[in-house]
Amino acid sequence: MQKTRVFHSAYSMIIFTIGIFILISIVTFSPNDPPFADYPVNSPVQNYCGKIGAGISGYLITCIGITSYVFAFLIGALGVALFLKERIEILWVRILGGVLLIFSVSPILGILDNFANIKLPLETGGIIGMIASFRLAEYLGIPGACILLATGFFISITLISNKSLDSSIGWAYRKIKKMFITRTLLADNTQSLFDMDLEGGTNVVEESTLEEEENAGAVTVVPKSYVERKPRKKEPAIKASKHVLPKGKGYVLPPISLLDELTKHKFDSDEHIMEKASILKEALAQFKVIAEVVGMEKGPSVTMYELELAPGTKVGKISNLHDDIAIALKAPSVRVVAPIQGKSTIGIEVPNTHRKPVQMRQ
Repeated sequence: MQKTRVFHSAYSMIIFTIGIFILISIVTFSPNDPPFADYPVNSPVQNYCGKIGAGISGYLITCIGITSYVFAFLIGALGVALFLKERIEILWVRILGGVLLIFSVSPILGILDNFANIKLPLETGGIIGMIASFRLAEYLGIPGACILLATGFFISITLISNKSLDSSIGWAYRKIKKMFITRTLLADNTQSLFDMDLEGGTNVVEESTLEEEENAGAVTVVPKSYVERKPRKKEPAIKASKHVLPKGKGYVLPPISLLDELTKHKFDSDEHIMEKASILKEALAQFKVIAEVVGMEKGPSVTMYELELAPGTKVGKISNLHDDIAIALKAPSVRVVAPIQGKSTIGIEVPNTHRKPVQMRQ
């Protein structure tokens, strides 16, 4: 196990180093360096990474232009991700997304360079961006080419992040909303605390003044015995009432951000639940039971799939297949709820692969 971890860390660091090397070579690119040197040719090369860096940056910038920075960033990010995680899910899909991202951004820059009235530096989209932009504009027109390239860009982002577009937008919206709500609550709490301090200071001044007036004409009183000064039964209620804030103080509930973030697992995703639903449907079809999954109810430990059986299908047939269904779903056991109260459907309860505790934030 230790050797595997050391090997994993070693090749992830190598990939990250390659990304940094490519980035430095692109940043220090000089058009007078080989392999496509302008006159006069630099001798020696001016690239900080030497002849190898000059060759890599020359080919990258000539082919894909300033999209080379995206290429170097993707390689470096891959190295960091491999170092932080022992295994990246569906790595080939994310690599495909990175390739699609490069071949989407480069033609977009080519269209801006060749068809838009925008002055951009030379070799903005490279040879690939220039050729792709002219071909797409010829067959699809500029609006059609922009729509196609924008679609490819969003698909590449979805493949790289392994999240659907709506979930990514929802995640960004929740983060922005949470940030603004937290700032508002902090401002309100600060103002309310400031007001309470002012009121408390006023009350202290008034109480001290009253005490001085009472002490001026005070009469010595012999204290009662300890037994007589025991707290009465009504005192707890009085003490509890002291902690109740008076009306009109504008108390603001603490933000939910104080609680720990919900821990997510790959087996908790909706895609995993939908995959199990399709497996369940196929398993029933193998035993000539036609059913449709019409609903799902996911809990912390068990997920119940609601099935609508085809007309003429006996419920007892489903109950006799619970062991076969468990084997198909790779579950230790399943429970058939037949029928669900108040509905014309049955339920199959399947234990979750990853059981999680219910947190206070949830």
